[in-house]
Amino acid sequence: MFGIRSDTKRRLAAVFPARPGPTPDAGALDVQWASAFDRACFLVSTPNLSVRHRGPFDHLMRDLTRATGCTDAEILAHGDKVRRVLRLVEDRLMQSGELPRLAGRQKRTYHLAPVTPSF
Repeated sequence: MFGIRSDTKRRLAAVFPARPGPTPDAGALDVQWASAFDRACFLVSTPNLSVRHRGPFDHLMRDLTRATGCTDAEILAHGDKVRRVLRLVEDRLMQSGELPRLAGRQKRTYHLAPVTPSF
C-alpha cells in the first residue's frame, strides 16, 4: 500500500484546524501563528514532552497524523524546523538591538507566516 502523497499532506496541513490550549513559549517572542499546523507541530516537538506529558503528547500527535497523513517523524521534523525559524528570528532581533530593549517579561510580537513543510 502506498502512503499519502506529499502534496496531499501539505494541503491537509494547510487546513489543519486550530486547537485550544496553551500558547507555546517561544523565548522572547509573542508568536502570532498564521498556521495552526505549525503551532501544533511546535508544541508536540517540545523537548521531553513525550516523557513528561505522555497523554497530551499522544493525543496531539494522533490528531496531527490522522488529519494530515504525516508520520510521527515528519511531524517532529516540521516542529523542529519551526523552532529553527523562530530561533533565527530571535537571533536577528537580538543583533538588531530590538530584543535587548525589552524590560522584564516583555515579549516582542512576531507574526509567523506558515513555514513550508519539508515533506
